[in-house]
Amino acid sequence: MWTSTLAARETDIDVVGDRSLALAVEKMKVTIETRIRIDGYEMDCSRRYILVWGHPTLLNPNNPQDSVISIFDVAKLQIVGNVAVSKGVFSAEFLKDKPLAIVASDAEFLIRLPDGEIQPRPDGLDFSGPQFERESCARPPNSRYRRFSDQ
Repeated sequence: MWTSTLAARETDIDVVGDRSLALAVEKMKVTIETRIRIDGYEMDCSRRYILVWGHPTLLNPNNPQDSVISIFDVAKLQIVGNVAVSKGVFSAEFLKDKPLAIVASDAEFLIRLPDGEIQPRPDGLDFSGPQFERESCARPPNSRYRRFSDQ
């Protein structure tokens, strides 16, 4: 299990415009500028990581992508990974006591939080098994955002 004294404190998040997140961590304010039009984000229970996803503002014609996932490490105050996927992203769920998240896209996949590395899903693997237990906590209302849903 990983910990962060900075991330464990109260964190407030707001979407600013359509490309930025404003974070208030204790008395510090940080704005995260992204290269995506934000469609959603999810913060883990420890308040260490924020997964932000949306459509890229600049498309790479040599590697077309539909969505980009950025991982922001609150303790480091920086984006630690960016992953382009060819399908839309709908949600993310963090795993209990593991630095991993399950990303719901056309097909679910695992993403490592410290660096954004995608963990391929072997055929037939069911993410509902006990080794994929989701974290659970009382979440403040602003710990998640979905542009196209009722939250």
